[in-house]
Amino acid sequence: MTNLTCDRLRAGRIWIAAALLALVLGVCSAAPVAAWAAPDGDQAYPSDGGSSLSTDDLSWYPSDPSQFKDFHSSTAPRVVDNADLLTNAEEAELLAHINDMRERLNMDFVFVSENSSYGLTRQQYAADFYTFNGYGVGEDFAGVIYFVCMEPGNRGFFTAACGSAQELMTEDNVNAMDDATIDLFKDGEYGKAIELQFNNLDTLYTEGELPVDPTPLAIGGGGLIAFGLFWGTTSLGRKKRRMRTVAQAANARDYVVGAPVFTVNSDVITGTNVVRVPYVEPSSGDGGGSSFSGGFGPSGGGGGHSFSGGGRSF
Repeated sequence: MTNLTCDRLRAGRIWIAAALLALVLGVCSAAPVAAWAAPDGDQAYPSDGGSSLSTDDLSWYPSDPSQFKDFHSSTAPRVVDNADLLTNAEEAELLAHINDMRERLNMDFVFVSENSSYGLTRQQYAADFYTFNGYGVGEDFAGVIYFVCMEPGNRGFFTAACGSAQELMTEDNVNAMDDATIDLFKDGEYGKAIELQFNNLDTLYTEGELPVDPTPLAIGGGGLIAFGLFWGTTSLGRKKRRMRTVAQAANARDYVVGAPVFTVNSDVITGTNVVRVPYVEPSSGDGGGSSFSGGFGPSGGGGGHSFSGGGRSF
């Protein structure tokens, strides 16, 4: 085979390889890039955890909040569990409890759960849902709404009181109720947490104050105290029975054995400065901390509602 023939073969091979490479690159560049999509049944959220939804996706949200006029609705549902946190039985029980509270206390109570806050803060969503759906009693629209959000990166709850109901929604009461439920939410005991919250709200607005310990462990704590008193009394009785009783002597001198010896003990501390500082109770705000605001209202709304409340992340 001549050198000319070999050169031609090499050139042919190079040309074929180049053509194949060009073909492969062309196919790859023409192929569309597959967009990320959530599994079936899941809402797609941006990687930063914020919801892609907005108030435009809410059927009850006014197109122009600045033109909204306040109104009362007796037919709006008082339990709206869109995040499916409650069983059917729990939902029915909660609704019955809320209806009883509304009748006895002459104010409104609402529970709502969602898988998104639709671009609003949890505080603002609670206020908007309450205002734009016509909840509240009387001219000041008195009542309380409890909102639980299950949005990834934005999971938490918020309690907002409106009108005269704000009087008891103090920072101490908000923190106490949040402390009572936060661990239940973290453990996924949503039904128990929501039931406890409305039990505490019932106590707060019926008695004017919360129990000393508004957690489910309050009864157990009393049982432990009773058990401790019982155990201490019986233990003391056993020890007393084991003590030896010394016979009474004729005079006081008989009790003295040898001459008494007195010693003087003293501690001297030098070069020490003692600084007194006020004791600060440790914060129990693990999981996001409670917030408290006096007088926030609906987003850009034309209504005159004012709210106070707080909540936690979990």
